This record gives sequence, C-alpha cells and structure tokens, in this order.
Amino acid sequence: MIRKLLIAAAAVFGMLVVVAYFLPATVQVERDRTIHAPPERVFALVADFERYREWWPWSASGTGVRYTFAGEPGTVGAKMTWDSQHPQLGAGSEEIIAAERPSLVKVRIAYGKNSKAVNTFALDPVAHGDKTRVTWRFDAELGPSPIERWVGFLQLGEAVGKRFDQGLRRLDEAATRAPTEDAIEDATAPR
Repeated sequence: MIRKLLIAAAAVFGMLVVVAYFLPATVQVERDRTIHAPPERVFALVADFERYREWWPWSASGTGVRYTFAGEPGTVGAKMTWDSQHPQLGAGSEEIIAAERPSLVKVRIAYGKNSKAVNTFALDPVAHGDKTRVTWRFDAELGPSPIERWVGFLQLGEAVGKRFDQGLRRLDEAATRAPTEDAIEDATAPR
C-alpha cells in the first residue's frame, strides 16, 4: 500500500514538473487608471525614486528598509537599491532604462538571483491635459525553474495586479496633492 502511494506521489510530482515546462516562461501584468493631474506632475512622481515613498505600493511594507539612490532623477541610469530583512522585499535594485518626459518611464527591476523584469509607465494626457491615463505594465521572465513557472502562473499576476491597483490609487492621491509646476521643475532639476 505504501509503495503504491509513493509511486502515485512520484507520478504526480513528475507530471507537475513536465506540465511546468508547458507553462509560460514570462508573465505580464498591466493596470491603468486616470490620474487627476497633468502628465508632467505624474512623471515627476514615477521618474524619481526618492519620491516613490509617496505612492509606491511596496513602500508601506518596508519598515527597516535601507535605500540608496544614484543618478539624476528622471533620466536613464538613475538607480535605487534597497536592502531589507522583510521576506517580501529582500534586496534588489531598480534602474531607469528609458525616459521620455513626460510620457514614458521604463525601469529594470533586479531582485533575487535570477530576476529579469521591467516596469513600464506610459503616461497619456486626457481631456485638456489636466488628467493623465497611466498604464503600468510589468514584464518578467520566469526562468527555467518549474517552481518559478508555477508561482508565476498561479500567483504572481494576481498579487502584482493587486499591488498595482493600490499603487495607482496612491499615485492619484500623491499627484493630486503635488506642488505647483515650478516646484516640480525644481525637484526634478539636476542635483
């Protein structure tokens, strides 16, 4: 009886491993929201890592996180690194790999051993330019590991999507209470 159970368990495990290789090797999550502020104001928030605390959905879970910042905000090469004992945050970095003021920011994300992910923020003016449609897209390569593929297939999209929804709500709040355009220009000027 025990032998049959072990054989059945091994067969199920083997089947799960085989099926994992037929699951997508990438995951894409996309959310959008109309932000009640012009694109320039929204760009100032998403292109400056030091301002992420105002809206970033993972910043609330990051007590005890050590951040370092490098480069000029809103430009290619600007970078944020973090280190944390928090199990969901760990250590990693984000770096701007494309920036077109005030319409686009692409950020390479590195966390864990094998992560290859990119966040893209597309900012499109709405109405008379006093609102912005923000489309936030996450693209990640899951790698060859069967476990990573199952996690990506079963959990990652939903978990990231919920955080994106939270972040877009917080971004709307932060952009709405953001300072005047002159203050934004000063804040994003070279330091």
